[in-house]
Amino acid sequence: MRLVPRTGNTHKLKIAGALLRAFIPHIPVPVRLLTDAWFMRRRLLLPLLRQRGQFIGQ
Repeated sequence: MRLVPRTGNTHKLKIAGALLRAFIPHIPVPVRLLTDAWFMRRRLLLPLLRQRGQFIGQ
């Protein structure tokens, strides 16, 4: 699907956010995201909460 660019924007949080934006609209149940401590960032989690998702993190 080429969701991760080979050059340019290769930041992990931006890629994770892009994956969430791509897949959440197609999943009929609320999403629960399990992350490690590094991904517990407002930039990734606030959009998930706005879409009524949940997260579990360290």
